[in-house]
Amino acid sequence: MPNEIEYSQSQAKTKNEKEGKRMKKTLCLILSIIMSLSLLAVSAGAEAATGFEGQTLKVAAFEGGFGSSYWQKICDDFAAAYGVTVELTASPTIDDIVRPQMIAGEYPDIVFFNTADSVLHKEMVKEEAYVDLADVFAGPAIGKDCTLGEIIRDGILETTRFDPYHDGRVFLAPVDASVMCLIYNKTLFDENGWTFPTTWDEFFALGDAAKEKGYSLFTYPGIYPTYNTPFVYGALASAIGVENLQKLENYDASGLETEEAKQVFANVAKTVSEYLMPGTTGLNHTQSQSEFMLNKALIISNGDWICGEMADAPMADGFEWAAAPSLKLNEDDTAYYQLSGAGFGIPTAAENQELAKEFVRFFYTDQCQRYMCEAGMVCCTKNFLEVAEDLIPEEKKPFLSLSDSAAGFSLNYVAVDSKLAPETTMFDGLTAIANGDMDAETWRQNTIDVFNRVAAGE
Repeated sequence: MPNEIEYSQSQAKTKNEKEGKRMKKTLCLILSIIMSLSLLAVSAGAEAATGFEGQTLKVAAFEGGFGSSYWQKICDDFAAAYGVTVELTASPTIDDIVRPQMIAGEYPDIVFFNTADSVLHKEMVKEEAYVDLADVFAGPAIGKDCTLGEIIRDGILETTRFDPYHDGRVFLAPVDASVMCLIYNKTLFDENGWTFPTTWDEFFALGDAAKEKGYSLFTYPGIYPTYNTPFVYGALASAIGVENLQKLENYDASGLETEEAKQVFANVAKTVSEYLMPGTTGLNHTQSQSEFMLNKALIISNGDWICGEMADAPMADGFEWAAAPSLKLNEDDTAYYQLSGAGFGIPTAAENQELAKEFVRFFYTDQCQRYMCEAGMVCCTKNFLEVAEDLIPEEKKPFLSLSDSAAGFSLNYVAVDSKLAPETTMFDGLTAIANGDMDAETWRQNTIDVFNRVAAGE
């Protein structure tokens, strides 16, 4: 038991810590107000210099899981700052609304589709019907002493989703940047004295130690095996290099022919055949995530949305979210985590393209990032944590902090007219391996083959 002096010192320390936290929150609020006022001043200056006042900007936005309130707030602020009118149309079925308008020759100035599934978006990419935004990202950011591109997280603008032809043209401006990685319960690791593995050798050693205590090492949403993209693609990025990995976007599988790729395929196959939580392949995403949160498995391959998605699910006592990048073959290799997100663009037939480009610049200002955070999103800017720290739930901060110790990558396939689905074929192989119906080398060769067939026009 502490003596009176020790107790007094402890109380004083606790009081000082609490006071420090209160001061930090107050300072964040003050800075937020200052940033908002500065933004309006900067934007007002832009209005006077460019003469946008009186114009109308038409925005069509997909309303997904994050809602549309952040779009409304951004549009309202933009209208006030530039003296313009913004007409926002937001809907979960925005494609169905916009397509007949386009056929009639009436184009929005800004379009935000569900780029993962939108047929209309894919058609626009194929027809090169988006305005090139490379000059916007090479130009100045509002309120920052840098270019707009320099505040975007590394590895996003260069991917096929945003630069679909890999020729320097940027068709879309990124919105969010969800982090996909390996996730674990920090409390469970601390209680057992475990350190999260960085190499495959450490990973399997942890798996053996976990088995002795009755835990499985790994799980994932079994009936949706593409949840393993950060696990597999991240390991491949580390082993063969991001440039070789991203060749897959154009169905070039030459990077998978290397000895390093062969080792990764073998290690992944070993994971699902020897260290997988029993029953994984029959579980959907919420079922596997629930089992993981009850400590049935140490590690799951997933994304930062899991925190909100499973907020009301039962979890082990003291559960604490923790995030880690993918595994490396060698200690000196670079570790990677995956970034996934959508983007918005300007149709080449849009009437007010210059005003729309100014909206792109405005979209990345500090206050707009805060609106996105309030909606539950992870913004794609490097300073997001700094700008919106007071709004970010504690459970999401470990995901945002990954950039301090690892590198981000993104992978987005070029749309092609093919009945083959290489990524689906690739990850369905995991189920076959887990069920004992395929070995690692057959899996790798099958993967290479399906990519080559698409590249050949099949």
